[in-house]
Amino acid sequence: MSSSLTVALLGYGLSGRVFHLPFLLVNPNFRVKYVLTSRTDELKAIDSSIKATQDVGSVLSDPQVDLVINALPNEYHFSVSKDALSAGKHVVVEKPFVNTIEEGLTLIELAKKNSLLLTVFHNRRWDGDFLTIKELIDKKT
Repeated sequence: MSSSLTVALLGYGLSGRVFHLPFLLVNPNFRVKYVLTSRTDELKAIDSSIKATQDVGSVLSDPQVDLVINALPNEYHFSVSKDALSAGKHVVVEKPFVNTIEEGLTLIELAKKNSLLLTVFHNRRWDGDFLTIKELIDKKT
């Protein structure tokens, strides 16, 4: 990757604080511009260059934002991810992806239509037990 992606992390609960932001900050391929949070002081203590915000609309309308990580509560996974894809942003959605098959299919089609990346964050997929199960399933097929 020749240049970094500008990221907006939506949500600064456990997932945002522990699983997303620390890894984004140490990877030169990412530049975190926004974190959607009310924990402004906590965020500023970690990195004062990141803008703390509570306005999803302004984040999604920023043309510099390439990637949105949706780590909001589950009930916002579909609606906010749909808005982000509609705004031309790549999206990583925390699990659970969405609440219904129809919502999932809608997001997948929207991502395809706009030639955008849409994926679910699943930090356990490289753990030994998951890899063993995958290997066993692959041997059966």
